[in-house]
Amino acid sequence: MRLDGVELHESSAATARTLLADVDVTADISTGDFFEVTPTGAYDAVIGNPPYVRYQDFTGESRARSREAALRAGVSLS
Repeated sequence: MRLDGVELHESSAATARTLLADVDVTADISTGDFFEVTPTGAYDAVIGNPPYVRYQDFTGESRARSREAALRAGVSLS
């Protein structure tokens, strides 16, 4: 099993790495903007946490990229 993760906040990414390691799950958890990541392989499942975002931090380019991705899927976000 291969597990890749992308988290905006480094402290949350570090927590995820620790929790996964504690249960012997090997994972590559990177810090960054999911919408800037180019998939490098095939995945059996993609799981996301939207629409939960820290709204006060959801501005600028990150917000624009997420809205563009939603529009490509036929979803219009306010």
